[in-house]
Amino acid sequence: MRIALAILVAASGFAQTTVKFSPEPMAVPTAQIANARQLGRWLVEACNDGTAPVTMTAQRLSMAAPAIAFIDPDDALLVLTTAAKRSFWGSVAHYAQIGGSLAAVGLALAKGNADLTTGIGVGSSLLPGIVQLAQGQTPAVTPLVSTVKYPVTLSPGGCMDDHFFAAKLKNPAPLIVKLP
Repeated sequence: MRIALAILVAASGFAQTTVKFSPEPMAVPTAQIANARQLGRWLVEACNDGTAPVTMTAQRLSMAAPAIAFIDPDDALLVLTTAAKRSFWGSVAHYAQIGGSLAAVGLALAKGNADLTTGIGVGSSLLPGIVQLAQGQTPAVTPLVSTVKYPVTLSPGGCMDDHFFAAKLKNPAPLIVKLP
């Protein structure tokens, strides 16, 4: 009887953490990841249900849901940044900057022709405004990436949330797991 009571008391001291993985509706990040269709964003919530503090790491959270292929945050940022650059407005900004460089070369080559110099000068004066407009329309991706600094210690009753990117699943569904 004493052994059973000792085991019960010892077991109650172990922390238990509930973790919920929820796929975000695509309406939330769609504007930013329109060209990164292979990624899905997940809300990860963890709460310490035990009586002792629990230290959570990103790896521990990721391993709790083996069916979800989470992507390293740096790799996800790379994919998102590339997708933003390939968007319509990202391409406009890129090619307008190239146009500015070409206009400078054209001005250097056309120094004998006043009409050509004037035309290139007037046209190139529009390029900085186009670049600025396009850069303002290019979706920012950094707000989508996690800013949580791991490891995170959860006090008894404490909770946290974060966002992870994962490979796109056909029918993603929320998942709740209990960690010892």
